[in-house]
Amino acid sequence: MHTTISVHQARSEEIEWIKSCYDAVGFVHSDINCETIAVAKINGQRAALEQLVQVTSMDAELGGMPVFEEFRGLGLAGQIVALLLQHAGAFKHVFCLPYVHLRAFYAKFGFHVFA
Repeated sequence: MHTTISVHQARSEEIEWIKSCYDAVGFVHSDINCETIAVAKINGQRAALEQLVQVTSMDAELGGMPVFEEFRGLGLAGQIVALLLQHAGAFKHVFCLPYVHLRAFYAKFGFHVFA
């Protein structure tokens, strides 16, 4: 079976779904008007999301949801981070607070560990 992967910037009609995902894990809701939110789909089914949030006029943070468990291992996370970093050009710094096991993943995108 052919697998179709797509990653796009969230659309306004997806915001209720995004809010429900964040509610499920106790995250603060995203604001599609102030944040860049990426959504990944596998064969048209939503499989992951992440956001780029402005922290200051010069700084932004990557954060949000992991790839849903049934869709892990297909390269979605990398495609989502790449899309969000394309939208990060206005910021001097972009940071994230990954779990220790994700440090190598984020290092592939140029992130460094700071103590």
